[in-house]
Amino acid sequence: MRGLIEREIMCRIVVGQKRRPASPSCGLQSNLFSVFEEDSSPVIRHFFGYTHFNMRNLDFAIYSVHAMFWAAFMLTRSTVHRRDGSLGISKEAETIPERQETTVPYSRALVVFHALAFAVMYVGIAIAVFPHRVPVWFTGQSLVGALIIAASAALVIWALVHLRSWRFRAAVDADHQLATSGPFRLLRHPIYMGLNLLALGTAVWTPTPMVWIAFLLMIIGGDLRARAEETLLIKAYGPTYREYCSRTRRFVPGIY
Repeated sequence: MRGLIEREIMCRIVVGQKRRPASPSCGLQSNLFSVFEEDSSPVIRHFFGYTHFNMRNLDFAIYSVHAMFWAAFMLTRSTVHRRDGSLGISKEAETIPERQETTVPYSRALVVFHALAFAVMYVGIAIAVFPHRVPVWFTGQSLVGALIIAASAALVIWALVHLRSWRFRAAVDADHQLATSGPFRLLRHPIYMGLNLLALGTAVWTPTPMVWIAFLLMIIGGDLRARAEETLLIKAYGPTYREYCSRTRRFVPGIY
C-alpha cells in the first residue's frame, strides 16, 4: 500500500506548469484527477459552463419563492375574509350611500391584459430556467431578486389587511369602504405596486428579454387598472377621494 502511494505521488510531479504521469501505472489515477479540470471532458466542461453561467440550482428556487408569495397572498386574503374584515380594518374608511354596484368600464379587458403580463412572465421563467439559460448580470442577482419579491409580498399582505373592499374586478357598491390607512397612507394602489415588485424581482433574478417585457406589461396593466379605478372612485366619493389623491401618489411615494 505504501509503495502504491509513493508511486502515485511520483506520478503527480510537476514539470514546468504541466502534470505528467511518471509511469503507465498511474494512468487511471491521472484520469481521475483530470475529471476536476475544466478541459478534461466535454460533459464536465458543459457542467462547469452553465453552472458558472446561471447557477442552475438557485434558479429553480424561483418557483418556490413565487409559490410562497401566492400562498401568503391567499392565506392573508382568506384570514381577513373569515374575520369579516375585522383584522386591521381602517378606522378612516369612508362609506358611500346606498346604490347599485358599479364596475369599471372595460374591467374584463383590463384584467385580461394584466393576466397576459403574468402569462408572459411565467412562460419567460420556464424558457430561461428549464434549459439552464438564465443570464448572469451580476453576482448575487438571485438573492437580490428574492429580496425584492419578499418586499412585494410584505407590501401586498400589508395592503390586504387594510383593504376590506377588495374585488378581482374593481367595483363600487353600498358596502364599499375607502381604505386610507396602512400603506394606503403612502400610495393609492399598493397591491398593484406589489405585483410590479413581484415582476421586477423576477426580472432581476431571470433577466431575459421576455421577462423584462413581462415587467413592462405588468406596469402598464397595473397603471391602466389604477387609473380606471380612480375615475370610478372619484364619481363615488367626490371631494373626499380628490382630497385623498392630492396627498398620496399612485405607486411610488413622493414620485408617481
